[in-house]
Amino acid sequence: MGYRFSERAILDTEALYEASLIQFGQRAADRYFAIMLNAAQFAADHPLASPERTEISIPLRVRYFGAHLLVYQLIDDEVVIMRVFHQSQDWLELL
Repeated sequence: MGYRFSERAILDTEALYEASLIQFGQRAADRYFAIMLNAAQFAADHPLASPERTEISIPLRVRYFGAHLLVYQLIDDEVVIMRVFHQSQDWLELL
């Protein structure tokens, strides 16, 4: 199964990379970005490993990486990463 980032998730990842770049430098930002992509690939390889969240009306799953999380849906045999959040954010309120 493949994966893709929604337009909003792309904006989230760009902001995350820029913040990491400023705070930690290019090497760390690149390394963290690779960790995020590995988490996305894991979600694509094992889409049911993360349980479906039932506290919301649309079927979403969450995959954690580092201090962040990928919020994704399974759409037509593809993992669609809807948003990327820091673990301290109230992601349910921000969807």
